[in-house]
Order: sequence, then C-alpha cells, then structure tokens
Amino acid sequence: MSGVNLDEKIKGINCYVEHYEIMAHDVDAHNNAKPSVIVRLLQETANHHMRDRRPTYYELFSQGKSYILIRIKCEIVDRLHPYDKVDVATWTSVSKGATFKRNYLMSKDGKEVARAYSEWAVVDLNGGGILRVEDIDTSNFEVDEPIEMTLPTKFHFPSDAEFSECGNKEILYTDCDMNLHMNNTLYQDMLWNHIPDVENKILKGFTMRFMKEGTLGKTLKVLRAEGLAEEGNETWFFKTMIEDGSEMKVNVEAMFKCSTIV
Repeated sequence: MSGVNLDEKIKGINCYVEHYEIMAHDVDAHNNAKPSVIVRLLQETANHHMRDRRPTYYELFSQGKSYILIRIKCEIVDRLHPYDKVDVATWTSVSKGATFKRNYLMSKDGKEVARAYSEWAVVDLNGGGILRVEDIDTSNFEVDEPIEMTLPTKFHFPSDAEFSECGNKEILYTDCDMNLHMNNTLYQDMLWNHIPDVENKILKGFTMRFMKEGTLGKTLKVLRAEGLAEEGNETWFFKTMIEDGSEMKVNVEAMFKCSTIV
C-alpha cells in the first residue's frame, strides 16, 4: 500500500502505509486518543508491513524466532479524537549487528500527528540467543533514512533523581502476547496513569527502554521521579521493577514529557 500521498514531510520516503479510524473507546475523558492507542496503531502498521512483505511475525514465531522491542521513542504533535481518520507510514533503516531499526509517521488530513523510532532484537526462542540482522531476510522491506526527532534514543536518569514507589501492576493473561510477556503497547497507559494530575495534562512524547520481560503472573513495581519543569512543560521519569529470583531487576525505564491543558 505504498505511494499514498501524505504530509509533505514524508512524501518521497520509501515507506509502507496503512489507514485507520480512531474508535470511540480509544479515547480518554477529554476525548483524546490514549497513549497506548497511538503506539498500537504504529505497531499494527509494522505487523501489516511484515504480513505483506514477509516474513510475517507468525512465520518467524513458528520458526522459533520473535521480535522483542528494545527501545522506542515517540513525539506527539497533535491530538486525535473519535472517528478521526489517520494514515500511518512505516519503514526500516539500515540495521547492523543485532539491532533492527524501524521508523513511523502518523498523519491526519495530510498533517503530522506523531512520529516514532524503535529498535528491536530478534530472539531465538529455542536456544535463547539473539540473532543478527543477516539471520533474518528483510530484503522486501521498504528502507530509508532514520526519522529525525528531538527526543533522545538513549537517555540516563539525572544523578539526583529521587524515585519513589507510586503503584504496581499484576501481569494478567489478557496483558500478554504470544511470548507470554506483557505487550509493549500496554506500558504507555500504565505509566501515563501515574503522572500527577494527569487528567489536566497533554502528552507531548516519551522514550522507553525495555530491559527485562514482564512475564505472566509477575507483578511490576512502578517507581516515579520528577524531572525539570520549564516553560509549561514537565518531565517525569519512570522505572518498573520485576522480581527475578531473590532480587528485583529493572523491567522498563522511561521518560515522559507533557504539558498542562490550557
């Protein structure tokens, strides 16, 4: 489904495009699409891309291989509301080693709504190792330059960040994907819910690093720290912890940027 006319910023990009409509149950109390809805549409487009270009996610899974999200960053330019029609473009970038790179752009009425960049690993489910880029045939995928963004792909928590526990989440059956891991499109809403006074905030963007799987039956401990607030924008840092034997290990690290509704 390539070749669809989108915003000027993505014309000329060698990309794959899909089309969606925001549903009434995708929005919050302000009628704005929830953070996880944005990510779900991005990931769905990537799955469609794999389905149409091969190998599909399910073909790889049947071979004992699975894509695992390592990092994702997303900038939200405008809000979406029920029945908005959106176009989502995705493409890969030249990858090397064991890191697979994927980009996304979302637009409504020809105007940019969101952009995102992600990095993935492919796990050998049988042997437990990490496969290299040359082990997966992605020669049919659209490839272009990485998307330009202001959020960092990698970030570090400030040395003076003061984390405190703000909640927990039991990982239940319906939270899980085929790997019996909590699906990566559920973390955004989970963390967004722990932004203080969230009902009066607008999400501007986030960046996340997935470090250890959240597996069925485990409980995530959510920790939060406040970052620097400037010019009406706020930064919040999160990390989720999961039990691993006799110790707690980091499951996800994240940075969220938001502003107050005016």
